[in-house]
Amino acid sequence: MEQHQGTHKTFWFIVIGAAFWGVNPLFRLLLLNTMTSLQIVFIEHIILAFIAVPLLWKFRSDLKKLSWRDVGALLFISWGGSAIATILFTQGLTYASTHGTGQINSVLLLQKLQPLFAIVLAYFLLKESFPRHFGIYVPIAIIGTYLLTFGFSVPIGGASDILQLGSLYAIGLQPSGVVQRSWAECF
Repeated sequence: MEQHQGTHKTFWFIVIGAAFWGVNPLFRLLLLNTMTSLQIVFIEHIILAFIAVPLLWKFRSDLKKLSWRDVGALLFISWGGSAIATILFTQGLTYASTHGTGQINSVLLLQKLQPLFAIVLAYFLLKESFPRHFGIYVPIAIIGTYLLTFGFSVPIGGASDILQLGSLYAIGLQPSGVVQRSWAECF
């Protein structure tokens, strides 16, 4: 029974985290009127530090077990995947907000599809297996991403929108091309 309660709590933490991740761009768009991208990301990381530092302190004995390679990987992930990528995402929203709502939808669509790209790349690069029922969840995720980004409207309104969709398609192909090259080099 205790494991079931832990699983139940974990589920709700994931739901809350996903909800925050889903509405995060809305808060960013509101803050862009008064702050720069760098300021927004800096404040965001200060808030995250307030959450992380007590946990790091509590498990400091585990931190002593980390190798230099582990520390390097953590720094790469925290600086590259978190700070720099978040600044670039917020800067993309800044640019998009000055060039019309269709541009914002392109940025949001990329953000919402990022977990699917991560899972597929992990499958190819890290040889991880797909989660159970992944084939069933992908269409649901794509439909949910569409509805979250565009609502019930049709996003194509002209030639520029078709070009945007083409660029999104190219962005999706570019990582897959890198994965295919890396995969081919393994053989």
